[in-house]
Amino acid sequence: MAGRTSPTATDPVKRFSGGLDGQRAIVVGVPQAGSGVPMFSEWPASFGDVPFLRYHLPGRDRRRTEPAATSIENLCDDLETSIAALGARGVESLVLTGHCMGALVADAVAARLQDRMRVATVLSSMRPAEEGLYGAYASSMSDDEIFEIMNAALATSGRPPVHEAFAPLAVRALRDDVLLLSQYSGEGGERDCPRTVVHWSDDAFVPATDLDYWRGFAGTTVVEVDGPPELYLVADNAAIRRIEQLCVAGERG
Repeated sequence: MAGRTSPTATDPVKRFSGGLDGQRAIVVGVPQAGSGVPMFSEWPASFGDVPFLRYHLPGRDRRRTEPAATSIENLCDDLETSIAALGARGVESLVLTGHCMGALVADAVAARLQDRMRVATVLSSMRPAEEGLYGAYASSMSDDEIFEIMNAALATSGRPPVHEAFAPLAVRALRDDVLLLSQYSGEGGERDCPRTVVHWSDDAFVPATDLDYWRGFAGTTVVEVDGPPELYLVADNAAIRRIEQLCVAGERG
């Protein structure tokens, strides 16, 4: 097994779960900080005829033998390359969606791809990057406190808690991602790209005042939703419904 090259390294298309099926339009989900593709387990396998692909972060899930991202920019490079490979397979348009870190990455990559394919985004708990995301969140809390918050979030979305045997791995993954976020100066957010920003009324990390920034872009739609941001994980949430609308609009023209 030593020295074996990961299939996802040689074929970027394998960095996604979900069937492409020769479709020209797709939806791609980008995991949040400390998470992976299982966070999308309650999302549909497709949006009508539009397949939903889940992006595997380097160093996690099926890519766990690969080096992890060393910066958010590095992660954006990886996703951009992966989507470009989908474009070489015939994909012409896509909707990118993500929550917190996933939203930042989706927004940045969408801006990079605007001149190559039709891209829209649906972004949950999305802050303007220069405002910072969770800068002191992991550094100021103990592992037990972070683990407790993780399980509280899972309970809110109706999911079982993280098994205690996996607690060190889960906490380390979140700390690693928060460190990358704290070093990220942002890109994409200053461009007026087709995006939807979903704001949750009970979001402790994203103030409603951020919405004034997003409303300053003609191409940005703001969707305000009652409830906690963990609802992004559950079936038939506001982000899913917005993606459904975009897919139907794409089919019409």
